[in-house]
Amino acid sequence: MKRNLLQLGIGFCLGVIFLFSSPVLADPAYNIDRYQVKVALQSDGSAILTQKIKYDFLDEAHGVYYHQALNDQQKLNDISVAVKQNGQTTQLAAKSSGANDTYQTTMRSKLVRLKVFHAVDSGPATFIYRYRINHVVTNWRDTAEMNWKIIGSKWDVALHHVRIVIVLPQKNVRQLQAWTHNQTNGSTQVDRRQGKVVITTAQNPANSFIESRLLFPSKVTADNPLVKKQKRKQQVQQQEAKWAQEANLQRKQARRAKQLRLSLIWGIVAVLFAVSLLFFVADQPVKVKWPRHGQSLPHSFALPSQPAAVVQAILTNARPDTKALGAALLELAAKKQIHLLTKKQKKRFGHSQTDLQVDLLDPAILNVPIWQALFAVAGNGKSFTFSGLKKVGIQIKKAKSLIGPLSNGKNKYSSRLNSNIILMPKLNRL
Repeated sequence: MKRNLLQLGIGFCLGVIFLFSSPVLADPAYNIDRYQVKVALQSDGSAILTQKIKYDFLDEAHGVYYHQALNDQQKLNDISVAVKQNGQTTQLAAKSSGANDTYQTTMRSKLVRLKVFHAVDSGPATFIYRYRINHVVTNWRDTAEMNWKIIGSKWDVALHHVRIVIVLPQKNVRQLQAWTHNQTNGSTQVDRRQGKVVITTAQNPANSFIESRLLFPSKVTADNPLVKKQKRKQQVQQQEAKWAQEANLQRKQARRAKQLRLSLIWGIVAVLFAVSLLFFVADQPVKVKWPRHGQSLPHSFALPSQPAAVVQAILTNARPDTKALGAALLELAAKKQIHLLTKKQKKRFGHSQTDLQVDLLDPAILNVPIWQALFAVAGNGKSFTFSGLKKVGIQIKKAKSLIGPLSNGKNKYSSRLNSNIILMPKLNRL
């Protein structure tokens, strides 16, 4: 009873830590490794938008969706879509057939949806969108204003390495001002000499937008038909100053709340750990010395005659696990039946990763269902990698083909365990 209470207390402590430290997220079918946008403002108040979005697909895909929100007065035209993959750029055609390397456009009152058809097995691919949107800039009596959500909130995954460049149609714009509204930390650089604004952030959370607001002289967009007679500049400046103060206050309050929450969590964990430790100490059995004949028994340094998986099953009285699989691979490597090779993978988000490649040397081991399934399903029949085995785990059809051989392998070792159990004592009591 006390041991169960101890396990319950430790499990609750770990659950509290994981519950408050990080959210539980399902792995998406892709990641966005890079999101680059160039907004070229025109003298008529329109904008030519070029977006380069680099996907990293975790599994095979047939295409992607892209959305562009519009206001009541805006229209989108001059659309072009391309895909860059393996160093080659393919221009896609606008067709309703749904064939590979085509795209479809659906326009609603305030939303344009692009359905892009491009088959990808897995790995990186960059989708390039280019189009023109009118009425992006409003010319007021005392200033011109751009207030636009350049990245919308319909992305279900986080966007990494975001870079937005806004270029005005003129240089040397001394009265250029810029503000950025988003939910993450980043930087906004204003280059008045080049007439350019650069917005960067390491990561934009899923389902969150990035909005940019610019003020500059109306003469920069002198051909803009969207003109209003009211003054606007001072109102925008006061509004942005107020929002900046509110944002700073919210960040301070969020930091204080986080510190208080962490203090409370660790206080609870400390109390629970102390209670669990008391139960653990109270549950310790009284130590007695072994009989003299037991202490004088010689220790054998000889390796067990059984495979590692069988030895583990005997020691733990349970089915073999992934540790037994690793030991079995080492046994095969020692017998020159396979060769193990460590490989370095490409860097992801600044961190390098290593992979293990298993090469087949002796085809005789393929008579064992486990090895035959691993080399055939997770590899090419002659070798497989741990990264390839991981990808098989997220592909339902391939993963199911491994379940049978692995279960049979575990049952095989379990039967060998039962045949040896009459000869071996229960070591978990020693």
